[in-house]
Amino acid sequence: MNQQQVGEARKQQHKPIVGSWYVNKTGKLMKVRMLLFSNDRISTIMIEFLDGMRLNVDYNAWRYLDLDVIWHEEKRSGTR
Repeated sequence: MNQQQVGEARKQQHKPIVGSWYVNKTGKLMKVRMLLFSNDRISTIMIEFLDGMRLNVDYNAWRYLDLDVIWHEEKRSGTR
């Protein structure tokens, strides 16, 4: 796999899912709290760390974060 293919694979690796928990390379846990859309596409992801600090991350930057998914929140019946 060449570097371009690795970069493309990384971009597709983790789509942000509201309610899901991720851990970054330094071990910090973060939860996706909200997705903001522009022209029917994700533009910004609001994440929250365990200490309560919230951060808005541009979707292009999100695609390059080195994250591992540790838990996906399941949709409950009767919710959208």
